[in-house]
Amino acid sequence: MMVANSNTGGDEPLSYCYEMSSTIPGVSAKRVWDRIGTWEGVNDELGPLVQMFVPAEYPRVGDIPADGRYHFASKILLLGVLPIDSHQFGLRAIEPPRYFDERSENRMMRRWSHRRTVTATEDGARVTDQCSFEPRSALLGGLLLWIYRFIFRRRHRRLVRYFANA
Repeated sequence: MMVANSNTGGDEPLSYCYEMSSTIPGVSAKRVWDRIGTWEGVNDELGPLVQMFVPAEYPRVGDIPADGRYHFASKILLLGVLPIDSHQFGLRAIEPPRYFDERSENRMMRRWSHRRTVTATEDGARVTDQCSFEPRSALLGGLLLWIYRFIFRRRHRRLVRYFANA
């Protein structure tokens, strides 16, 4: 699903949002959180296409203060070698093992919002990603939406596959 805001005054930038969910059978929500709450887990979901680098002082997502401030710049590498972005990373809220709410920005987006929720189901766990962003250039909005939806579909497939093979 994609939603763009109405831009009647011309001053307000376009916003895009989408949501994606996957069920992981036979695995507890806590076990899923223990994987997705590490940078190793994040990079496994993103890899080998994209890789994020974060300071060693934050080995888990839950180690970042949830105060809405940016705490570090994460280098984003395409195929693990080509720098493509620098992501100013901050958390607005986190409640392990249920959710985190990230608010960040980077060179292509003045605002990135990513809320990841893990819920227990009768037969496993459900992971839901809700993302929204404001591109710095309106011309990039549709392309970025396509790229991020592709990346998150792939992330979900890799996460489900990880637990199927674990």
